[in-house]
Parts: sequence; C-alpha cells; structure tokens
Amino acid sequence: MKEQGVETLPMKTQLIAFSQTRKRILTLLILSAISFTAKCSFAEDKGKGADPDLVRAIDKILDVPGLQTGFQGVVIQSLRDNAIMYERNGDQVFLPASNNKLLTSCAALALLGPDFVYQTQLLTNGKLSEAGTLQGDLILKGSGSPILSIEDLDVLAKQAKAAGLKRVRGKLGFDDSRFDRNWIGNDWASDDLSSYYAAEVSGLNVNHNIIKATASPGAVAGDPVKVEITPPLPYLVVQNRARTGKRKSENSLTFDRLRGQNVVVVSGSLPLDIAPDKPPSETLQSKTLLDLLQP
Repeated sequence: MKEQGVETLPMKTQLIAFSQTRKRILTLLILSAISFTAKCSFAEDKGKGADPDLVRAIDKILDVPGLQTGFQGVVIQSLRDNAIMYERNGDQVFLPASNNKLLTSCAALALLGPDFVYQTQLLTNGKLSEAGTLQGDLILKGSGSPILSIEDLDVLAKQAKAAGLKRVRGKLGFDDSRFDRNWIGNDWASDDLSSYYAAEVSGLNVNHNIIKATASPGAVAGDPVKVEITPPLPYLVVQNRARTGKRKSENSLTFDRLRGQNVVVVSGSLPLDIAPDKPPSETLQSKTLLDLLQP
C-alpha cells in the first residue's frame, strides 16, 4: 500500500475520489511459528538442521529457564534450495497467532501487488447546480481501507467544497458493502474485545476504529476521576464509576467497553498524587464509521 493521496474525478456521478495507499516492501526470509503451550512429552527439546552453527545458536536462545514450561516450534528453510536450516517441533500443531500476518501480507502482495490503491469515494446520484447545490444524495463509499482517518475525511470535505459543492438537498449516506457486517472474528477471545487489537472491522473504517480514553484524578480523594475521550465522539457513552484515591494508594483503574455497545465503563481508583505526566490511559475499540453516519 502507498501513502495517502488525493485525486479529483470528473463531475458526473462521482464528485471526488480519495485514494489511500501505503507501499510496503516485504522480503520474506524466514517462515517460522513459535508458540508456548503446556509442555507435552513428545515435544522436541533440541533442534536439528543443515547448519550446525545455526542449530547451536537457536538452541541456546530457546533453552533458557523461562521457556521450559512450554515448547516451541521453529522452521527455517532456505529460499534457494529448500534446505531445512533449522527445525524444532516443526510437525507439531500450533496456534499461529501473529505469525499468520506473514502469510496474509505475502498473499496481499501476490494478489493485489505493491501498488494497490484503496479507493474511498464520495458518490452522488444527482446533479450539482452552478450555485453549488447537489440535487441528490451524497454517499461515502468505503473500500475496506485500514488507514482512513478523520483528517482524511476533512481532506475529502475540502475537495468537495473546491469542486463547487456548497449544500446537499438529499441525504448523507454510506456504503460499506465492500465487506460483510460480521465485524468481529468468530474465534476472537471475548476478553480481548475492548482492546485496540480487537477493533471491529468494516468496509468503512476510520482511525483504525479505536479511541483513546485517558483518566486523571479529581481535586480531592473521593471525587470522580476525570475522563477524556480522544477523539470526542457524540455517540459514545462513558459510565464513570471510578473515584480518586488517597495519596500513595493503589492504582486499580480499569477501562472496558461493553460488548457490542458504544459504552465505555471506567472503574476502580486512581491515586490523588499520580504523576501528571503519566496519566493512565487505554486505547479501546469503537464501532465503525457507520455509527457516525446513522440518522
């Protein structure tokens, strides 16, 4: 994908096309899977392979006391002659976790190419008058871009204005049909769903579909903590149950988003004397841009 750019299309059925891309060069040297599970009796505790020096070096890394309660699976294969340079538990079954991103990235590069462009567009089904009035609907159409931001939408609005659009007589709508509406993965852990790395995924995303919640203590012990949401969202409800604790008290503050709802619950206690330059914060998932455009 490439860095974002802006492109203006002819004034027909499309007013403006906003193109986002980010180019990344990926060189796949090693494909490995490392996982830690309950130790099995059949797990290999030593590696093997065509490069003795590499085998000894990796075994030294893996044979530390902290890894002895689990077992690790590693395969390093040469891209030149397919020789196995190192292997330990290569035939065992592991949860791939983030190692799967290597395969996903390679598939995207192979099928889409390094110059693939995400197209986020403003579309209309009407005509724009010389006075700048659109007699029709204005629709924001997503393409599944993972990097669309609020700043990008500001650019879109400025581009629309520069193209002569001043008012819309129809409706403001959205089109997220690029993806289905199964926004949460079937095998995602329920206790991860408040976290930024489990944000819902849509055909129309903005700011990675996450928000940042930051808390600071009140004026005196017993006061509610102060909670700031970035960016501020009109549809987000904050249930602030947290209180300011005494000086040198325990910091037990927690942030949680209720499953399937745009409700953030702040609980626990925040010490009155917590360092002002280190306010507790957490990045939470929010719903997609669809919520901003709902009537």
